[in-house]
Amino acid sequence: MAVSLVPAPVMAQELPDNKSDAVAQLEELDHEAVLLTEEWHRANDDLAAREAELEEATAAFEQSQESAEQARGDEELFRGNVDELANASYQGARFNKLSALLVAEDPQAFLDQLSALDVLAAGNAESLDRLTAVVRQAEEAEASAAEAEKAAAEAAVEAEELRAEIDERRTEMDEQIAKVQAHIDDLTAEEQAEYDQGSGGGAGETDYQVPPGTGTGSAAVQAALTRVGMPYVYGATGPGTFDCSGLMQWAYNQVGVSLPRNSAAQASTGTAVSRAQLAPGDLIAYGNPSVHHIGMYVGNGNVVHAPTTGQNVKVVPIDRGSNSPIVAMRRVA
Repeated sequence: MAVSLVPAPVMAQELPDNKSDAVAQLEELDHEAVLLTEEWHRANDDLAAREAELEEATAAFEQSQESAEQARGDEELFRGNVDELANASYQGARFNKLSALLVAEDPQAFLDQLSALDVLAAGNAESLDRLTAVVRQAEEAEASAAEAEKAAAEAAVEAEELRAEIDERRTEMDEQIAKVQAHIDDLTAEEQAEYDQGSGGGAGETDYQVPPGTGTGSAAVQAALTRVGMPYVYGATGPGTFDCSGLMQWAYNQVGVSLPRNSAAQASTGTAVSRAQLAPGDLIAYGNPSVHHIGMYVGNGNVVHAPTTGQNVKVVPIDRGSNSPIVAMRRVA
């Protein structure tokens, strides 16, 4: 359950005078902010998983307790039956064929007593068998309840630790985002153009045509394309602002498919495809070496994505979706 912390980098508070250095530093600031944001998403995903485990473990504990109580009740019932038979035997009842023969007044009476003995013996055996079974069932249910209670307690502790970590991650992320926003405001128009060009956004939106299709992927692409022109915001999931993984999650939610929140988890969703197999709706993950950006294949060599802060959702050639190389291509459904 542990989530590795990304140390908050120590950055200069002012951009260099040199245009290229200024853009490079801003890209570094933005990269650190993206990593922190993705770590925050991952921590939230882990928290959701722990809370689901806690709910499941608690339900299992309650069900096991009910089963144990029912089994103990059955145990008392069948133990009573066995005790009654044992007491009758102790007080002089004879459950054997010799006793029946000695006390029988005639052959028919003997046969009748044999029949009664069979019923008693069968009832005694059944009571003993049922008693043994319910004792075992009660013991197993109580053991399951104890295990479930322990699992629930552990999940609760882990969830609380993750909540504290999320708060810390959010503080780091907000501080880093504030640095990026401040430096973007300091860029000249020429520097802004270079920043747009170098940050995976391209010089502008490319012309694109979505190949016809009726599948889930094609429907998700159509949803994503309705967000073109909307601004990038760290941690946003729509419907008016997005970060990269937030756009993917939102688009697939529109067609009834649930995706994880962070880009690394999204890059492990579904099945791997090759570049030659790419179809509209496939996810394109970028990183070096780990995933930190993700987009959606539109078709004809293009990808729709939320590039970075200061830019809007746009469609660009697939190899210009990020400064980092493609590390995964996945088909969701």
